[in-house]
Amino acid sequence: RVFFADALPAGAAWDASVLPDWVRLSGLLPPGPIGLAAWEHEAASVHAALAGVYASALLDADSMANVLQETVDVQIPVDARLCRITGRIGGVFAMAENPSGRILLRMYPAKGELKSEADLHFGERISLFLDWALLRLHSADTVPVRPLLLCKGDSPWQDSLTRWDAEFRDADGAQQKQLRTDLEGRVAGLLSRWHQAEIQPPLYFARTSWAAAQDADAQNAGKVQEAWHSGHNNGGEHAHGQGYNLLLAGDIDFETDAKAFQALHAFARELNALISFPEVQA
Repeated sequence: RVFFADALPAGAAWDASVLPDWVRLSGLLPPGPIGLAAWEHEAASVHAALAGVYASALLDADSMANVLQETVDVQIPVDARLCRITGRIGGVFAMAENPSGRILLRMYPAKGELKSEADLHFGERISLFLDWALLRLHSADTVPVRPLLLCKGDSPWQDSLTRWDAEFRDADGAQQKQLRTDLEGRVAGLLSRWHQAEIQPPLYFARTSWAAAQDADAQNAGKVQEAWHSGHNNGGEHAHGQGYNLLLAGDIDFETDAKAFQALHAFARELNALISFPEVQA
């Protein structure tokens, strides 16, 4: 919130030594040196994020100061029925070089710096993918719609979305229609699995499933179990979700329960395929 509410609109004028009133007076930080150390971590992440914005050259001072909320209204076929999807997408900014273009800006802080893209789990990736895909489908075909994920290091997944957007805008009529149908199918696939989960919830946990999705040959159940239940990282994902994860999964062990691991792995690979594009488009 500090980044979007205070630092981004101020840009180079943002002063990390001055705590915003809503932080200083709200009791969000503990008193004394502990609170100061927490603020310094927050400020360091914000500085790293601002550096990422400037390095991208996608936003200018005017667009940084004006966050947008875009309304989308898209109709796509889902399970042989036409589904209308409406809503508002926040964290959108006008593109510096093309004011009609749209940038979806997301920040991922981590202990005084930024997360690497590889550390983003399904919860973060799927929400961004849906925002981007729906805004892309809603917008005019010639308008750029690009994600800007503020992470450290390489960003191959973000780059693949940007590349797809460029290929879509440059395509001729027939190819563009094919690409649009493919993107609609990916959104439909995510929605279909969400609807099915209301009837029969799959084995899916955002962090653990992401670890499984990286195991192409389903040979590393131990690493997946470590994401689920470990002696560090706050005990693993089974301890997250206010206890609901543990309630839903019980004492499951993905390293010893081959059937559970295969079910988790198969669903995770399906999700990953829906939100990922090949490195080189035909």
